[in-house]
Amino acid sequence: MRLPNICGVLLVMLTAAGCDAPTDPALTPEGLSAVKFGMSPTEAAKALGVPFTARQAREDEACWYSRPQEETGPGVTYMVVNGKIARIDVRAPSNVKSAQGIGVGASSEDIKKTYGDKVSVTPHKYAENGSYLEIVAPGANAGLLFEAVDGKIISFRAGALEPLRYVESCA
Repeated sequence: MRLPNICGVLLVMLTAAGCDAPTDPALTPEGLSAVKFGMSPTEAAKALGVPFTARQAREDEACWYSRPQEETGPGVTYMVVNGKIARIDVRAPSNVKSAQGIGVGASSEDIKKTYGDKVSVTPHKYAENGSYLEIVAPGANAGLLFEAVDGKIISFRAGALEPLRYVESCA
């Protein structure tokens, strides 16, 4: 006797119950999946159920990067400032997108159409044809920042405004 595909059965049951099918993780001004800004790397590891990489001896204790040892997706890193996750960066095409479905590879125009007058555009510090497109969360000290070169998003990040605006990693 052959058993039915359990994933298919569960998806049908969830759909019939009015639940949405599982979606890709969304990077928001609050965090990514179970990892929320303000958590320690230990708390984030517990929330995800996988260990995070430890701070290397050469990294400054006040600001350094970590990632889950079983990554959420390629190029996803977590900035740790004074022991707490303050920013999450997505630097490669992956399944991680903003809550509105924007990710690496989208266009600057996609950002402007999606976020409208909430977008603040500033020139890129290094790329002649580049820009930063920032969206500040209403009533919060946090937001999203998309980095574009030649009209294409090459990376994006979310977090507290001060570290969000750091151009050179922890500075």
